[in-house]
Amino acid sequence: MIKIENLTKTYNYKKSNAFTALTDVSLTVEDGEMLAIIGKSGAGKSTLLHIIGCIDTFEKGTYTLDDISVHKLSDKKLAQIRNQKVG
Repeated sequence: MIKIENLTKTYNYKKSNAFTALTDVSLTVEDGEMLAIIGKSGAGKSTLLHIIGCIDTFEKGTYTLDDISVHKLSDKKLAQIRNQKVG
């Protein structure tokens, strides 16, 4: 299961040229459930998928993948999660 709560992703966080790609996003995807992520260009679709795939990080919120708190893991553990659970 994928569970994202109040997730915010900002590029160049804490800098004058910061750009917020995702603001306060919450999402739950149950095992076996299928969904489509749609939106206009620049809406944050790829950013969300990168976070779900443990390729990118985020500043605020929580992300849990199969009861594992992804937002607290080291780079090494994230690589293991990508290998075992993402694809």
